Amino acid sequence: MKKSKMIKKIVTCLLLAVFVLGAALPAFAEENGSMTTDSNDEPIIYDTGANPLWSIESVELLTEAAIGQKFEVQIVARNIGSGDGFMPIIEFTEDEKELKNFSVAGGGSTYDPGIEKVKSGDAYTFNVTLEVSANAREVEGQGYKLNAILKSYNWNISGNRTFSASKQFYVSPKYSLSSPTFVVRDVKFSPEVTPDTEVTTATFYIENVSDAKARDVKITLLGKELNDKGDRNIAIKDLSNVKLGYDVDGGQVIMVDYQLELNAGRKDNEMTMTVDFNGAEKAQEIVVNLPLPLSNDTGKVPKVIINKYTVSPSKAYAGSNVTLTLYIENTNENEVRNLQISLKVPENEGSSANTVVSSGTVFSPVDSSNTFYIDSIAGKSIAQKEITMYVDSNATAKTYVVPVSISYESLDGEAYNAEDNVNIPVGQVSQIDVITQSVAKEVMAGSPADYSIEFVNSGKVAVSNFKAYLKGDSPIFDNQVYYIGKFDVGATDSFSGSFIPDTVGELNGSIVLSYVTGDNEEVVSEYPFTVNVTEMVMPETDPMDPGMMEPVEPSFAEKVKTHIKDIALVGIIVVLAGVIIRDRRKKKKDEELLDE
Repeated sequence: MKKSKMIKKIVTCLLLAVFVLGAALPAFAEENGSMTTDSNDEPIIYDTGANPLWSIESVELLTEAAIGQKFEVQIVARNIGSGDGFMPIIEFTEDEKELKNFSVAGGGSTYDPGIEKVKSGDAYTFNVTLEVSANAREVEGQGYKLNAILKSYNWNISGNRTFSASKQFYVSPKYSLSSPTFVVRDVKFSPEVTPDTEVTTATFYIENVSDAKARDVKITLLGKELNDKGDRNIAIKDLSNVKLGYDVDGGQVIMVDYQLELNAGRKDNEMTMTVDFNGAEKAQEIVVNLPLPLSNDTGKVPKVIINKYTVSPSKAYAGSNVTLTLYIENTNENEVRNLQISLKVPENEGSSANTVVSSGTVFSPVDSSNTFYIDSIAGKSIAQKEITMYVDSNATAKTYVVPVSISYESLDGEAYNAEDNVNIPVGQVSQIDVITQSVAKEVMAGSPADYSIEFVNSGKVAVSNFKAYLKGDSPIFDNQVYYIGKFDVGATDSFSGSFIPDTVGELNGSIVLSYVTGDNEEVVSEYPFTVNVTEMVMPETDPMDPGMMEPVEPSFAEKVKTHIKDIALVGIIVVLAGVIIRDRRKKKKDEELLDE
């Protein structure tokens, strides 16, 4: 009996071992089997890599453009890509065509600063000298539309400079600086003229207000004709009313003397001065109203007005300088003195929660105050005054009304005042910056090539009609368009997708961003790319791949190994059954012996 119990314990242990082995085998098979993990779960992120990405932040005219003259332009650009920009240049076009009325100083349309590179994140200021053709003309509105295209290499300095950005700007050249122009600044008399004076010597102060030199200047002075007898209100006592032989530089003032005989019956003091010079198409006529007393001018109130004014540039942009030129006219025959002109500069105001918040003045005079002085203005004459002002960078884009107050005195010391207004239009520069840009560098024909670009409105005004699209020679770029419409200040957005090349070779294209500024100017920026398209490669089959091999009939030993658990279980059951049968037979035999 003891031996039987021992056998039962052994069988039970074997059964437990079989079940433990059966539970462990799947885990062992999993651990030592063919399960793998994809090591390429992380998405590929594209950025500019070793390539630069340019952004032109501003274009500013440092000097006024004059026909036939040179002027300075300052262009500030920043490399916002992760790669350095090598050997940058700036190419200029006129209305998106070759330059016709302008050129880079020295000739051509390309400016080369001669620098090696602009590092990632750095800004560079390009100071360019441009020249206006002598054949150019003054144009209405904003002027000529120029385009500055910044180009550079990446680290691989070869081929064309394909990394670029562009920005449009306007230039409105004037004749006044390119051709000699004369004004009479003042007239002095010796002796001083009284109602009884018959003859006096007048010294005319004549200024060439242009930058151009006038050669062989001829000046002619003539009084107004009173009747058909040839009498004039003021007669010339000199042997000739023509003065010859002057060479007058730009900005130079010359003095010309005439001896005058004053007609006692004159009704006015007007004389006509004609200025001619070598090369002039037409002589310039200047009507001069001499500040002389008349028998019937007693009691007239001297009146001073702003005859006209100019703003340069015609539209000032926030954060830049603007020059206001006032032409102040004395409409009376008599001289006025001690003029004080004051500008009432408007406040720059914004609204927040229905509360008006002042942020300082819109215009700040540069190196001067809001008030300036003029000693005197002769009768029927005009004085010119220029005021350069800085426009606050936070100024709202609109036209500002600037009140002008003028105080002055007559010859007898009586004080007078006049009020007038000038309008100065102010705009805000629109600026769209690219944050990231990526395009697949290499793909197989028939496979998708991914692209993406993220951008932000970093300017001070919203832009309209904003859209991003792909551009290139291949029709696969068609219909790759993303339209936003109005793009608000500070907003960010992105344009992404994919295209499927079908031709092997280099595929060239551009991501294009276009929009319309608050000044109704269309801006188009292109970001070129090149994709290397390779042939489609079919996967090769490995003859040793288990999945590709013919099934092999397992051997007897492999079959036994496969069913070892089942064989062991059956063997144990057979042994256990044999033990039970043997015990029963022995028990039956023992009972039969006892019965005997």
